[in-house]
Amino acid sequence: MVDIRHVKIETQPDELVQLARQFATLDAEKRTLDDRLKQIQEAKEAIEARLVLAFENHEVMGAIQLRDLGLSVFVRVSRYARVDPEHLDELKAGLERHGLGHFVKPTISPQTLSAWLREMEEADAEIPPDIAPYIKDGTVFRISVRKAARR
Repeated sequence: MVDIRHVKIETQPDELVQLARQFATLDAEKRTLDDRLKQIQEAKEAIEARLVLAFENHEVMGAIQLRDLGLSVFVRVSRYARVDPEHLDELKAGLERHGLGHFVKPTISPQTLSAWLREMEEADAEIPPDIAPYIKDGTVFRISVRKAARR
């Protein structure tokens, strides 16, 4: 992502074609590598599931040292809480009743705020002055490559 508002363009048309060709070539190479990384990640996830099951069956947590590779494989157990959105109000009330009100914090959804900004821009409306200083402009330009249709 490049913000081109601050870039002075002094490129000739045939140079633009060369730059576009280089960009497309690198993009194709990246897609190939992304595909390979996806395969590697899937293989790792399959092996990870087997490792976790093996550790659970042996009721062992810790590390396996692979001295020949100079590595250790660690198994750690982490527990995460997820909030059921259908019962958010009940959870908030319960946390507050049990002295855990500090867990409850209002948040601003970036997606909703961005949509509101786009609506304001489309309506040629100004952002209220008491809000404007606290919003950062995140406008970016993206260049993408697609396979061209054969003629």
